[in-house]
Amino acid sequence: MPKQDIKRDYAEIVAFAQAYIGCPAIDCIEAYAQKRRIVWHRAGRAFWDKVDEGEIKVSPIGSTRLMHIESVNPQPLARRDVER
Repeated sequence: MPKQDIKRDYAEIVAFAQAYIGCPAIDCIEAYAQKRRIVWHRAGRAFWDKVDEGEIKVSPIGSTRLMHIESVNPQPLARRDVER
């Protein structure tokens, strides 16, 4: 799998998650995987890595283990990350 495809997942998932604010995180992950025609665990990894980086904020739904997307805060790319 080319690295550009994985970089694309990380770049797109934050913007994609904006449409799913207030929805369960799994809905966003599954929809992104279906849109890009990739396996859901690849989309999930990009999503949860962005949660860990603080670009996507999630919170639990009631007393369940499910999480919903609370907000999205895209970080600007560092100069070294911009491809020319």
